[in-house]
Amino acid sequence: MWASARAGSTPAPGILLFEMSQPTLSIILINYRYFEDLKSAVNSILQSHIDFPTEITVVNVPSNDGTEEFIANLNPDNPLISVKLVQAESFSISGLRNIGINHARGKYILLMDTDLTLHPKALSQAISFMENNPDVGIAGFNLTHEDGTSQFNGRSFPTPITILARRTPLGKLFPSIELRHLYADADRDKNMEVDWVSGATMLIRHDVIENIGVLDERYRYGFEDVDFCYRAKKAGWKVAVIADAKGIHREMRRSTRSLWFAYQHLKSAVLFFFKHGWRSLFGKI
Repeated sequence: MWASARAGSTPAPGILLFEMSQPTLSIILINYRYFEDLKSAVNSILQSHIDFPTEITVVNVPSNDGTEEFIANLNPDNPLISVKLVQAESFSISGLRNIGINHARGKYILLMDTDLTLHPKALSQAISFMENNPDVGIAGFNLTHEDGTSQFNGRSFPTPITILARRTPLGKLFPSIELRHLYADADRDKNMEVDWVSGATMLIRHDVIENIGVLDERYRYGFEDVDFCYRAKKAGWKVAVIADAKGIHREMRRSTRSLWFAYQHLKSAVLFFFKHGWRSLFGKI
């Protein structure tokens, strides 16, 4: 059971307030040289069971990969779905997503990776959950790998020990550290409150944006999602994983394949701990 609805929030400066009479979803996809993944993600959305107004915004860094032509030629069969393209000059995960957020008109905003395809009922299940749980400000979907194994989209807040366990042999010596971080014992068939969910699927109530602002663009490659959930929980919102909102995530995880991305990820971790102080070192708010 979830707690009662959260009290009214104070808007962040510069954020426009609005009211909507029905659930409306803004889906934000960012793209730079991942055209085939983008096509797959967009097509999975277009094939979803959607009975509420939905806008898809693709924030694209031009690379002559065919994205512009693909979006221009889309003609969704569902009249409730619209698609638009927004061009950007340079790649930054948080920067591109913020461009999409600033274009979003929906009551709910879904940040979604392009290397992800949705179950046809995922979006309707997610909106239903958020409508019935107004104290949940952010929610992730219940993800699997391509082979069907679980890729649970909930995490506990990282600590320096957690990061060491995931990137050094310490994790093999003390496997319980990573297992706790990944909620390894969680029942994947039940909704669950967690510390944070990744930007692979991050469904955000627009009220949260009004309350705490957009993503922190100092995090260029990682930790922008951790930071955003941390700020939301600090403001009193809950973060959850929705069991019935399902998707398949191919999970690029550049930081595991590139020393440069790994360095950027660790640099973002240091920023996170300095920004949020000593309590964050222990995974506390």
